[in-house]
Amino acid sequence: MQEVVDEFGVLYVKLGPAKKRAEQLRQEILSWVAREPAGSEVRFAGQTHVVTVSARSNERSVEVKRLYKLIGLRRLLEICQVTLGKIEFLSREQQRQVVEERNCAGPRTVTATPRFEPEQAKLPAGKDEFE
Repeated sequence: MQEVVDEFGVLYVKLGPAKKRAEQLRQEILSWVAREPAGSEVRFAGQTHVVTVSARSNERSVEVKRLYKLIGLRRLLEICQVTLGKIEFLSREQQRQVVEERNCAGPRTVTATPRFEPEQAKLPAGKDEFE
C-alpha cells in the first residue's frame, strides 16, 4: 500500500492528477475507501507522501410524497419542477423535518502531500514518470 501511495504522490505532485498512471493509482486508492462511511475523510501514509481521500460532498433532494402531504396537490402542481429554492415558503424546521434529505453521495477527491521536501520524493526504482 505504501508503494502505491508514494508513486501516486510523486506523479500527483509532478504531473497533476490527469496523468494516466496517476489516474490508475487514484482509482485503486478510491477502491480502498469504498466501504468507508461516505462522510469520512481518510488518509493513507506512504514513506514519502500522505494521500488524503475526502469525504463525499452532500447531495440534497426533496421527498415529493412528504411535500405533497404537507402542501397539497394544487400547490405541488404549481411548483412541479421542485428545487430547494421553490420550497423556501416552508420554515427551515419544516424543510429539515419533512422535506429535505441529505446524503453523502458526491465524488471523493484524492490529493497527495509530500512528507519531505519535493526533491527527496522520487518514483520507485524501475518506474518512469512518462510511462
